Formats: sequence, structure tokens, C-alpha cells
Amino acid sequence: MSSCRSPDGVVMVTNIAGEINMARLLLLQVVLLPSVLGLFTVEVASPSYQAEFDDSVSLECRFAPVDSTSNLSVFWHRILPKPPLGVYSLQNGQEDLSFPDPHFSGRVELPKDSLSSGKALLNINKLRINDSGTYQCLVEMVGADYKQTTLTVKATYQSVKKSIRSTGGDEVELSCQAEGYPLAKVVWTDGRGRKLENDNFTNFTSSDQLIHITSQVTIKTFSNNYTCTVMGERQPHPFATFTIPEEIPGTYSGKPPIGLVFLAVFVVTVVTAVALLLYHRQKGHKRHNALRNNEYLIQENIAAALEEGQVGELRKVLKNRHVELFAEVEEGQLRALCDNELPHRLRSREGVTVDVTSLLPDVRETVLLEGKTGCGKSSVALSLASIWAHDFDWDPFGVTQLLLLILVTCKGIMGDLFQEAASQLNLGGQLTAEGLRTLMAGPVEGLLILDGYREGSKELDESLARFLRDRQICRVLITAQPGQCGILEKSCGTILQLPSMEPETQGLS
Repeated sequence: MSSCRSPDGVVMVTNIAGEINMARLLLLQVVLLPSVLGLFTVEVASPSYQAEFDDSVSLECRFAPVDSTSNLSVFWHRILPKPPLGVYSLQNGQEDLSFPDPHFSGRVELPKDSLSSGKALLNINKLRINDSGTYQCLVEMVGADYKQTTLTVKATYQSVKKSIRSTGGDEVELSCQAEGYPLAKVVWTDGRGRKLENDNFTNFTSSDQLIHITSQVTIKTFSNNYTCTVMGERQPHPFATFTIPEEIPGTYSGKPPIGLVFLAVFVVTVVTAVALLLYHRQKGHKRHNALRNNEYLIQENIAAALEEGQVGELRKVLKNRHVELFAEVEEGQLRALCDNELPHRLRSREGVTVDVTSLLPDVRETVLLEGKTGCGKSSVALSLASIWAHDFDWDPFGVTQLLLLILVTCKGIMGDLFQEAASQLNLGGQLTAEGLRTLMAGPVEGLLILDGYREGSKELDESLARFLRDRQICRVLITAQPGQCGILEKSCGTILQLPSMEPETQGLS
């Protein structure tokens, strides 16, 4: 038991060795109210604090500097959540070690050398998740006053533990585990930034209040990369990446010994020679040579059709057109954008950073790149076209493999998509709009880029929808401002985001 005297002479007796109940705290505050209204005031250095699990924190309340601490009393309580708990007590300059609740015992201290300068610093060590709450600092000397501050203890998800389990057949189960606080979600994406459906998510809380989360997905063993990202609120986003099939248990991904290579070559050579010998004896050299000649003739006819026909002519026109448009764009500028900026700024719709190769759609896929005005999405479209046209050895997107690449600036256009495209390309009488549509919808490796597309024109939207429905293998990349392609979003295989650039990081405009 101990007592303290208020400025008006009222003596209060409190039980500070055990649990302090809320009624007694309220009584103490009412008794001290005249002093609160006087000149002696207490302030907190911050209305709230955030700290890390198992770390330390200093809660600070301030008052007027004093010459002597012999008559100074300081009380710290955690008043929420209920029940209230005693944290620290200094009465008339003497520390009361029996005051702290067992929850805080041995983990709190108050440096006395700071008291004379008007600072009551409550140091809490080895923080626990359930240390979070509202703390009250009450100071009494020539007067009395109290203030409150809030402490939030979190545990950052630092790392992700990954594992792979074979489920039989051509599927494996990928698993990611992490621990932290508060509860976080897990987002799975493939190598192109596309989100995977994930219904197998579990969590449990350990004795130290940390939340252990586990997320699993089952995928085919086809070659791809898969990434699980822990999305904690206002926290870094740790992740783990799986390389499939190299990381599947029992899968050998190294180089074979050179002896095995020579043995394999020898066996294949012998088998091939025997097979050819038997074939010649049964069918005769003449027929065999005719078949070979026919096969070569077919391949040569296909190549001639591509180079000498409409595809070859259009390819030349497109390359010349793009080279003229981007004559002032230097390779160094493109490298700055593609190698330095995009890898850090290009994100999936869930906010996860993705590789720049995600900008090149798969066969018959549509990719939507969203970004606000000035974010650089048009620069991305120009970069793709410029790299394709110039045949640079450096190609971060993989566009040089394509036979055709058509870039259409969609700002302000309202009519048929391919009529607008033919007009912008200045094809003249070489190829009609319908011919261009038919060519791009056929079995030709091409990429159609629609820069600055906006839904709303019936003729434009219908012509695009028709092409997307009828195309055989053409890839389509659309850039647009957020919210301007609501219908297209439902049919796009991938939706990417390009956040606005900081002024000092802007490359191509």
C-alpha cells in the first residue's frame, strides 16, 4: 500500500502492488482535476507509436524541467485493453519495483537522468504483440496532469519458406510459409505476372501471438516461374520464386557428363544410319530423294510467300515507317527506360513487380497496360516498336522474333480500327483496311499495339471485338488510362500497371 497527496490536501490510498482497476484510476484523475486545470501540464511526444515484435520502444511524456526530483511522482499505466495494468511507478523520486503488473515485470525502465529535463521516458523491452494498447502517463509535483498515447506492436513478415511436393502425374504442389503480425494474405503469380487462383490458405496463432500462414497452389510441371508474395499491411512484401521444372525433387537440371554426350551422339548416329539403310533398300533412292526435294520445296515456298508476298511487303513498310518515326530515339534512351526504370515500376494488378517480358502477350492473348497520363505507357509502346524496327541485338521484350508489329495511336480515333491503322501507316493502295485485318487475323506471328485506347466509340469497339474474336495467333497490347477499358478488362489475359514516374526518374516522355 502507498499514498499520494493531491495539491488540495486530499490523501488517497491505492493498492499499487497488484492490479489497478479502472475505478481507482478515474478517482485519482478526478481528485487531480484542479491541478490539471492549473499551470502544471503534461504532454506526450507523440500521440501514437509503432514498434517491432521483440524490439524496444520509448514512450515519452514531457513536463516543465525541475531542479530536484525528490518530490516528483510518475505513474505509467496501460488503460486499454481492459483490465488496466500498472506499468511503472516512481513516487517522490523512489522507484516502486512491486508496481508493474507481472505482464511487464522485468521489461520496463525509466531513466532518472532525464527527469530533471522534464522527460518521463518509459522504455519497454522485448516487446510482445499484446503490449499494444493505450498508455497513460500521470505526473505529480507542484501540480498534476496526465496524457495518453497509443502503442501498436507488429511483426514484419521477414522471409518466406518454400517447399515443393510431387502429387503424381504432371502436377506438383508449391507451398509458402511465413510468420508475422497482423494477418497477411498471399498472392501467387506466374512468370508473366498473371495471378493464380489460391484457395488453400491456412493460418494459426502461436503462444507468442505471431500468426503463421501457409499458402499452397497446385500447378502443372510445364516450364515456368511461380512467385508467392506475402502482402502485409504497410509492410515490405517478401516473396519466394519457384523455377519449374528445375526445382522439382528428382529433376536433374545440370549438364550431362561429356562422355554421355558423345555416347548419345554415337548411338543416335548408328540408329539413324541403320534406319536410312533399311529405308533406301525398301523404297529406293529415287523415291526418297523426291520426297526430300518436295519437303525442301514446300519450305522454300512458305519462305517465299512470307518474303515476297503481302507479309514480306508489309514487314518492309512497317519497319521503314517505325524507323522514320523513331529516328531521334537513341538506343541509350531505350536502354535507360527498359533496363533501369521498367523493372522497378512495372507491376501486376495486385501491385507485384513483374518482368518486362510480361508486356509481350502470349499467342492470341491480350495484355492491358494501365497508367495515368504522363506515366510513360506511350514510351513503352514506342520502345517495343522501335526495338522491333531497328533489329537491335538487345531485345528485353522478345519482339524481334515477330514477323509484324503494328502500332496504332488511338487518341481521338472513332472509326473502324483497321481503317484508322491503314491511314496512319500510309499504306496507300498497297493494302486495303480489310486486307490488313485479314492478314493480321491469319496465321502470322504479329503484335498489334493500341496506344491510348478508350472505349466509347461503337464502331471502334465493335471492330476491335471482331478482330479479337476472329484472330488466329495475333498478340495484342493495349495501353489505356485506368477505368477507360472496363469491357476489355474482362477478356484480357493479363492486366499490368505502370505507376506514375518521379520527376527525376523520367526517361522517354
